[in-house]
Amino acid sequence: IGGRPVNLLANPSPTRRTIYGFIDRQNLPSLFRTFDMPLPEASSPARPTTTVPQQTLYMLNAAFVAEQAGHLVRRMEASGAKGTDARITQLYRYVFSRDPSPQERALGKAYLEKEKQPNPAGGMHRYAQALLLANEFVFVD
Repeated sequence: IGGRPVNLLANPSPTRRTIYGFIDRQNLPSLFRTFDMPLPEASSPARPTTTVPQQTLYMLNAAFVAEQAGHLVRRMEASGAKGTDARITQLYRYVFSRDPSPQERALGKAYLEKEKQPNPAGGMHRYAQALLLANEFVFVD
């Protein structure tokens, strides 16, 4: 608790919570604007709920999200899950805290089978990233 602020955009990503992020009021990074951060010099008692295409594009292309997908796959592999069904189930438990439905499992298996042809190692990583991009993960209802 406490301590010096950190650069939230550093690579590799800092492990501290974003409340410890350094904010330069004169030079607000575009990432903060992408996610509708209120102006740091103004009072903001309530924040509107907004989604813009830039948020999804960030999630698709950001090194941070790809890095987190890699961590997720390594965690799933360390759990000892064997076979496609068990691996899909484990990813769903980590990301959504639930088991996949039969339809979700079938879609995942079809995707991973298709991805196995061009790149056997990258398919699971891209699948994990797709789960992190799902509305169920990104938005709190």
